[in-house]
Formats: sequence, C-alpha cells, structure tokens
Amino acid sequence: MEVATIAVAAGLLWIVRFPFITAPAAYALWYLSMDATALAFGKHWTWHEQCWISVWFGLAMLVLAFVLDGRELDFAFWFYLFGLLTFTGGLTLMGNGTQLTKAIYCAIHLAMIGLAVLLQRKAFLVFGGIGVFAYLAGEAETYFRNSLGFTFALTVIGILFIVAGIAYKRNEPALEAKMAPLIPARIRRRRATFPTAG
Repeated sequence: MEVATIAVAAGLLWIVRFPFITAPAAYALWYLSMDATALAFGKHWTWHEQCWISVWFGLAMLVLAFVLDGRELDFAFWFYLFGLLTFTGGLTLMGNGTQLTKAIYCAIHLAMIGLAVLLQRKAFLVFGGIGVFAYLAGEAETYFRNSLGFTFALTVIGILFIVAGIAYKRNEPALEAKMAPLIPARIRRRRATFPTAG
C-alpha cells in the first residue's frame, strides 16, 4: 500500500506540479521505513527500535527536504513537516533517559530554533519549542512531583515561553539580518518567492 501511494504520488507530480501531492508520499515513506526494514531484517521491531528508525528516517527526510528547498515550487515543505514529526516524535517517544540524554534532547531542539532562522522555516521553530517545553516540563515533574511546586513550575515555564515568543517576534527582522550571511542563497530566493512558506 505504501509503495502504491508513493508511485501514484510520483505519477501525479509528473503530470501536475502541485507541492501538496508530496504530503501523502512523505507519510507513506514513513510507514514504508518501518515495514521495509522489518521485512529486510526478518523481525518485528520493538518499540525502542521503532523510535530509532523514526529518528533516522526523519533525519533522512529532512536532508531530502533541504536538497529540494529553493526549487521553483515549494516541494520541500511537506518533507520538512513529516521529517520533523518523525524525527522529534521518535526522540520524544523513547521515554525518559539519563540526565545527559535529556540535556542532548533539549540541545537538539534548541538547535532547531536556530535552524528556523537559517532555513526560514517556522516549522523548525514550532517543533523546537515543543521539544524544549517537553524537556522543561519533564524536569519540573522530576523535581516537583506530587507537590504544588509542579503546578507553579509549569506556570512559570508557560509564561517564559510566551515572553520568549513575543521577544522573538519583535526581534525577528534584526535576528534575520544578523544571520543573513549564513542563510543559503537559494533559501533567500525561495523566501522572496514564497514569503509565507513555513
């Protein structure tokens, strides 16, 4: 079914140059990554293994999206979206780890916020923010479990996120101007062509 979906999407893209057609193809590719690898290795994956497959497949999809980014039509958007969904979803659903792995998880999502500026894609900002919030909420639960402090900590974290969002929006033009030399030329061209691309 996944192969048929991808084939039909590819055929339609050949006839109709409409970027949304890449959405079902990207979704089917994610499921295909699970089924094809299980078939190739002749085993059923555990939950943890499925999460790692999602992480690596999501990363591969993000690389593909970056290669497609800046083309005449915005074919990269849906690959970015599903790539972020599978990559961050896989990392998040692995569950609790050591303090080091949690810190790495947070650092990865902080890096996504920076990539949102470099790649001019708000999707990275959204998923990066969700990941940082999940990390901070998890830490709050660890240190304030079963106490009123947990509610207070979540409230403070929520307020800080609102303040950070407002500050980011106000300083977005200045931030983009400072990072402009690092933004690839084809990304700047795409931004000029598709100013609302996320």
